[in-house]
Amino acid sequence: MTHPSTPSTPSTPSASSTSSTSKVVLITGASSGIGEATARRLAAAGHHVVLGARRTDRLAALTKEIESQSGSALAHELDVTDPASTQSFVAAAHDRYGRVDVLVNNAGVMPLSRLDALRVDEWNHMIDVNLRGVLHGIAAVLPIMSAQGGGHIVNISSVSGLRVDPTAAVYSATKHAVRALSEGLRQESRELRVTVISPGLTRSELTDSIGDSTVRDAVQGQMGIAIPAAAIGKAAPMVTEQQVRAWVEGYVRAWTSSSKKDITALFTPQAEYHERPYETDWIGREAIIDGWLGRTPWQEGGWEFEWSVLTINGDTAAIEGTGRYKELGTFANLWTVTLDKNGKCTMFRMWNNQI
Repeated sequence: MTHPSTPSTPSTPSASSTSSTSKVVLITGASSGIGEATARRLAAAGHHVVLGARRTDRLAALTKEIESQSGSALAHELDVTDPASTQSFVAAAHDRYGRVDVLVNNAGVMPLSRLDALRVDEWNHMIDVNLRGVLHGIAAVLPIMSAQGGGHIVNISSVSGLRVDPTAAVYSATKHAVRALSEGLRQESRELRVTVISPGLTRSELTDSIGDSTVRDAVQGQMGIAIPAAAIGKAAPMVTEQQVRAWVEGYVRAWTSSSKKDITALFTPQAEYHERPYETDWIGREAIIDGWLGRTPWQEGGWEFEWSVLTINGDTAAIEGTGRYKELGTFANLWTVTLDKNGKCTMFRMWNNQI
């Protein structure tokens, strides 16, 4: 594999010059669209971006642009359908910086068509890029992140991972699979964060891969209402992980100690509180997509409680918990908690069920 644009000056960032606040972020599909916009955004924020794609000329141009603005970028040719290419991409980043903090699995294709058009080669290409490409990325970074005791894997899915539309059956299948894969990795990983981002229709070059001209024209006709790719790169929760953790820990502590005063302090005076039986097919959980934040066991006053923050979307967090008490048995809880900028709860919804 080649490095289309590798800085050769003595000021090139290395493992020894990587600050504690800057992250080493690997981005696949970085030559255009969401990947390119994300690279610009993160480089401007002071992170070291490692850019992977097949179009090395574009990577070289983007690297030069980032470096001209005092950013740090490393370009490396990448074909996500090839495990060896993906391993080489990750190894180049690790050799340069000594660690891998974040992988953004962004590379994707979207050649939409009706199933009865029998465009089987396009089906296989979507599976190879959209699903196998994500798997290859995970396989390449997982040993490194495990060895360094942490890391963050960001998988770019789509609203098509939550729904299915005509002409998008195979594309939706790959994006549903990315979401399922991410959830499995989240459940298996104690030291990693796993995030799924599910954009709606986004202005990018994805439509160029649509071989069916009728479908391509229809999709391109909707570009006027599409999301700019830069908006995905700028996406961020309105509340922080620390605020969510602090609120949940405070709520569990106050609830297990039956302290009405402490519970009241966690809510705004006008806060809404809703409770109803848990429904395993609750659609709200499916609609809130961001990432895994952590799991914390809790024991106090005879209660055992384990909670995990599943997602943060804007100002709302989805939280799953299991509580056990010797006299009452085991309960499953699913909460959504909306917090204001001060970390106070303005809306609390609970679904619960005795197991």
